[in-house]
Amino acid sequence: MSDIMKNNYIHDSLVESYFVDCKNRIITLNLLFDDNYDRVKSKIIFNNVLAHNFKDSIDFNIIFGIETYEFHQLNKFHKEDLIRIYNHGLPTNISFERQTNDEDKLLTLKSFLEENNYEIYNIDASLGLCGFVICKDVEIEYLEHIQLKKEN
Repeated sequence: MSDIMKNNYIHDSLVESYFVDCKNRIITLNLLFDDNYDRVKSKIIFNNVLAHNFKDSIDFNIIFGIETYEFHQLNKFHKEDLIRIYNHGLPTNISFERQTNDEDKLLTLKSFLEENNYEIYNIDASLGLCGFVICKDVEIEYLEHIQLKKEN
């Protein structure tokens, strides 16, 4: 379990919005957790983003979990997405001989991520938004916490 999911207020949070800042390589998820006892507004900020792939974004996205993945896990569940992203220029900030074989593409990408200390975060949803983010680091900011009623 990643450090993100050790937090009590991420699981079952509503994604109110998310922003992709391409120039500064930042992705921000704006979340609202509300379980009738607590209402917590927070942000998850992915910094130094190399790539991301979000699917199934709807107007009511509920986060089930955000986990740190190893490359083999990402490859298992998102292989076609990785190859497509590689074919469109990932990673863009280095120069190397582009591979033509899919397995060589994945090995090249895996080596690059490991050598440059990138982390892979898989986003799973109970409803809506899911996908992954490849970045250098992530942080959580709490904006507001309102205790609605006491638990018995």
